[in-house]
Amino acid sequence: MKAFLRDLNGENLRGCAGFAFDTRFAAPLSGHASSAIEKQLKNCGLEIITRHFSAFVEGGHKEVEGGVRLREGEQAKFEEIGKTIGKVLSAKIPKEEGVVI
Repeated sequence: MKAFLRDLNGENLRGCAGFAFDTRFAAPLSGHASSAIEKQLKNCGLEIITRHFSAFVEGGHKEVEGGVRLREGEQAKFEEIGKTIGKVLSAKIPKEEGVVI
């Protein structure tokens, strides 16, 4: 992610929209990157659709690649965020007569 954001430096993303998120463990010293990601995207002119978000993950799951998966309830949170993003973006699409979106 650091390399991706570094490569975005100086890019003009005006007219584009997005959302910043990260994944992290629920540990006392576990930080999050989503606010820094959001700041960098804003600096490039990206319109932020909804506030940044951190999804909590848990380890020890041998049945999934990497052994890490979303904690219970995190997927539902992202589904709600997706609905919010969809509503915001669909409201930005010009409505033509006779066209239903």
